[in-house]
Amino acid sequence: HHHGLTVADATSMAFAMFREYYPQLRQEALNNLEQFVQERLSQIPPENIVPPTPRIAVPTLQNASITEETNVRKLYANLLVSSMNSSAKNRVHPGYVEIINQLSPEEARILKQLMKEKMSPTITVLIKLKSGGEMRTLTDFSDIPQRVGCINPLESQAYFDNLERLRHHRLNHCYHGYQ
Repeated sequence: HHHGLTVADATSMAFAMFREYYPQLRQEALNNLEQFVQERLSQIPPENIVPPTPRIAVPTLQNASITEETNVRKLYANLLVSSMNSSAKNRVHPGYVEIINQLSPEEARILKQLMKEKMSPTITVLIKLKSGGEMRTLTDFSDIPQRVGCINPLESQAYFDNLERLRHHRLNHCYHGYQ
């Protein structure tokens, strides 16, 4: 019977692995990240905690360490934690690191809100023309960007296009349990 790692051991393994590859890193960002990772890991049954793989841990921590936005950093932390959870590990694709890397801070905020709401209606406006055709003046408009304080809520079309594109990559576990 395989015994899982302790939260502290698993966390320090990931970070030790990372420091071995990238010795010079922003300490403050990493401390912050380490805290997220420990919080999330402590919610996983101890027997499910497994060692991280370099292919996920290294690029994830590398990107997270140079990320200013807490929301985006939390996504990286969740990805790392999923990769160290034996029951989620096989669903963690290395491509997810890249996907998070492509999210703007606004998109991360929208994503967090979408996860909370389970259902978020959007509005598309079509104008019927006399000629029988129709003209689309608004596509997938949502009040979420405004509610989460996006600088430019009218960009919501672009945000949703991008999130939709990323959704096809089955990002689920990145925001699974995303606080």
